[in-house]
Amino acid sequence: MKKMMKKLIAMAAALVMIVTLLPAVGVNAATGTTFPSGNGKITIDSEGGKYSVYQIATVAQTSTNGVKLEYTPTTPFTQNDVNDILAAGAEEGGNPAALQELLNGYLTTKIPTAKKVADLNNVEYGLYMIVEDEAPQDYLKASPSVVMVPQFDNGVWNNEVTVTPKHAKNDFTKIVNDNVNDTVSAGDEITYTISGTMPWLKDAEAEADDAHITITDTLTGDLSFVEPNTIVEFKYDPAENGTTPNTAITEYTPTVSGNVLTIEIKDEATLKAIRGKKFTLTYKVKVADNITPGEVGKNKASLDSNGGGNPGDTPEIPVYSFAIKVTKKGEGTERLQGVKFELYRETGDGSSLSEDDTKLYDLITGTGGVVTTKGLEKGTYWLKEIETVNGYTLLANPIKIELIEGENGTLTFKVDNATDASLGTNNIAEVEITNNKGFSLPETGGMGTYLFTIGGIVIMAGAAFALIAMKKRA
Repeated sequence: MKKMMKKLIAMAAALVMIVTLLPAVGVNAATGTTFPSGNGKITIDSEGGKYSVYQIATVAQTSTNGVKLEYTPTTPFTQNDVNDILAAGAEEGGNPAALQELLNGYLTTKIPTAKKVADLNNVEYGLYMIVEDEAPQDYLKASPSVVMVPQFDNGVWNNEVTVTPKHAKNDFTKIVNDNVNDTVSAGDEITYTISGTMPWLKDAEAEADDAHITITDTLTGDLSFVEPNTIVEFKYDPAENGTTPNTAITEYTPTVSGNVLTIEIKDEATLKAIRGKKFTLTYKVKVADNITPGEVGKNKASLDSNGGGNPGDTPEIPVYSFAIKVTKKGEGTERLQGVKFELYRETGDGSSLSEDDTKLYDLITGTGGVVTTKGLEKGTYWLKEIETVNGYTLLANPIKIELIEGENGTLTFKVDNATDASLGTNNIAEVEITNNKGFSLPETGGMGTYLFTIGGIVIMAGAAFALIAMKKRA
């Protein structure tokens, strides 16, 4: 009897090994060395994930002392499949990697026609394969696992089993100019950065004819790749990947076809060297010279391999652009056409227009006194009036315009340090400027200065002659 109980314990330990390869398992206890009466229950402890459970085999005790177990495969699984699973999952002499490879293979060869469990609260005793159909947000799918119901624990068989899948965090991300989104100016070159962890390809997968790890990026809108043949560098982080430098791949030349960039790695040695490694790659994209306000473009990257556990796509990364619409008003309803401005981008301290600020455009108001400048990113701008229409006063000071990026690329703006920001219309800052009729002061050193000087001298001389004449009469 002691011998038989040792066998039972060893067999139970093997089954525990099977279910603990990937998930963490908890149980509710029944009593005795024989199976509890009735059926079992499987609880999957995972917030947000979606799962399917498939029956591999039924299990029954064939002796009253509960020592001998008999497995009956469920179509399409065979007795050999059951034996392979038990052997690979055994506590001693087992092979966890082989078990995982078996289960991954069943995903395509067995699961499509396997018996799916409809009610996890009422399952026959047996072996079951748990497949995650959809991972919780920001996580990768857990690898398939196998569980037996009931389970032997602390000397008793337990018919209620709780499985907690182990998920890997999905760290596949993409940013633009160090942000999750950004604003851009017409003609800009912007930098995209993709980072994550390379899929882990097993030896057989890396050696397969269709072996590959592929990164794809597709641009939309007014964006294009800079110098399609530019090398994209993979920069490995020693803090993440160990102290030994990874020399198998430090740079890779992408293929660019239209708006799609592809990096495909097929070499067996390289695939084995980079699997599971964290990586970062960067490349440049050009913004078109003529863009409209709003979303200039958005794109996402995808990472795929012939193995399992692929992270899929990054979130879409948008870039936005703004515009300034100036309406020049005169007295009453008059709109001033032909008024000239210079637009500067602030590069100084923002307190006033300085020679350090960058001149962007010469502007002139058209019909309705309107001029619009497109292709502007967030920041501070100065609008300097340099010529107005006859009869109106030239603005004494430049106008300060702050373009502020809000949530999802929305625009708010301030004019001349206003306390409250105004909301842009379709990503356009609408600025109204009113000129008054009157006298414009001349520029220092201009012809007007000389005229004023001569006029002053004439008046002073006339006053002096008048004073002398009055004295003579007296």
